[in-house]
Amino acid sequence: MSDKVRTSRGISKAVWDKRPYTRWTAENYAEVMAEAYKGLTGKQIGYMKRLAKQQSGWVINRWHVPHAPPVYPEIRPDGKVKTALPVMHWHGVGEEPPEVLPLNADGEPGEWYPDGGWRELPRGSDAWRQHCRKVDADPDELAAINEQTGENADLHEETQAPHTHDNKAKYVFPPAKRVTKRGRKKGHDHNSKAYQEDQEALARHIEKQHGGHTAPVGDHCHTYTDKSDEALARRLDVHPTAQRLFPKAERVYFGIEGCLKADSILSAIIREDRPESVFSVPSVSLWAAPEFDSFIPFLRGKQVIVVPDADWYEKPQVLRHARFAQRYLQRRGIEAYVAAPPQSSGHKGVDDYLGDGGSLDKLEVLERIGSDLVPQVLDKRSEEVRLDAWFNIAGLIHDLAFFADPAAAGEDEDTPEEESKAGYVYATYQTLAKILNIGSSTVEDNLHRMRDFGWITIEHLYDGDWIDTKEVKTTKWIIGEGGRVFRGERHFEHTTRIRVQPWLRGTDRPPFELQR
Repeated sequence: MSDKVRTSRGISKAVWDKRPYTRWTAENYAEVMAEAYKGLTGKQIGYMKRLAKQQSGWVINRWHVPHAPPVYPEIRPDGKVKTALPVMHWHGVGEEPPEVLPLNADGEPGEWYPDGGWRELPRGSDAWRQHCRKVDADPDELAAINEQTGENADLHEETQAPHTHDNKAKYVFPPAKRVTKRGRKKGHDHNSKAYQEDQEALARHIEKQHGGHTAPVGDHCHTYTDKSDEALARRLDVHPTAQRLFPKAERVYFGIEGCLKADSILSAIIREDRPESVFSVPSVSLWAAPEFDSFIPFLRGKQVIVVPDADWYEKPQVLRHARFAQRYLQRRGIEAYVAAPPQSSGHKGVDDYLGDGGSLDKLEVLERIGSDLVPQVLDKRSEEVRLDAWFNIAGLIHDLAFFADPAAAGEDEDTPEEESKAGYVYATYQTLAKILNIGSSTVEDNLHRMRDFGWITIEHLYDGDWIDTKEVKTTKWIIGEGGRVFRGERHFEHTTRIRVQPWLRGTDRPPFELQR
């Protein structure tokens, strides 16, 4: 089994053994997990044991970059394992399902389903459309749902009955430990107008937070348990052999799809005696590791190639995150490009491509050219804001134009249907702040200025629909149309999308070979 996993990806035995990859089976999974995750809590180790018990697999040991703290391994079972209870969905048509409070993995009711069980994805909402596209792309999942519901849907959008989706994964990390946190510095008062007008809410709060006893008078806070901020998955990895090659490397590959693919690249580098090296993160969305800033000096004077999978063509989020990483590097003075396995090769991953005899020189560079109008609009507005704000705005608009999604592949962006899908940037304020090395509040303030300039629109996801922030009034609270009330824009920071006006968007160049 190890030979097949290794050789099909072109990973040399020396690279494999040096990492190393550690095998677990039904007979030794408990001992292997206890050793791999020594130093974590009993609950964290217990979680990994529950996953490993489902089937055999590999512990992929990871190695921290210089001056960073140790990094924990990930596991790769031979097949997908259940990582949590199923997600329960209802599309809002047909008979409404009964309220259920199933147990979570620790036997506690309600924690996995805080809304009381079935989660409604209203038909026609943006969240519903995205979810249906994801399920339709997996025929096995669609077939399993049809078997579960007794329906014969050709597309998931036709599913009406309540149904569940398994939470399964093939590459898994330990969860962050749970810690006690304190609520807002300024607390809340039970004599406030909101509580006095809703005595039922006050009674529920007193029962839950104060054990049903007489509540305190005046402002007070509560502690609560939540995941800690430790980054167990979002960490950079550099194989010991790759680290040894760094000083003389002229080019460094940044693999954003995991250790197996990074080790395939490393094996090709060694095999061809290339003056190059490689480092990686486990997946595209984990590129912004906390130690990245301190790692930048090791990349000075080198060309960095960000390597995603070839499915960027079908999955905009793959290319989006690759370009986030590229821009982050460029903003710190590093020459950086994005390059993926060539479409013509028929391979999705760089490991499959290299394992089948492909060459790193034939990776296809995915470049984008900026709009000539960006400097003009910046110059027009340069005297309307302070100099420091102008520099931040200039950086933001250049980056947003670089990130904006194009029309769907093979479609004409000028048609109304495709134009309605194009130009979006799905990024949190924290991500944009990380790239530009400024604060999240600065990003937020300058995005508002850019919105008022007419360069972009800002939308937030609420109740399955995207709301344009020009349609809501911003005070201490944001009050939406139809009486919807929610906290300020930070409430939405993980479900924000920004749309760049067509004349400011970048243009994709045809892919071209990387070469040496």
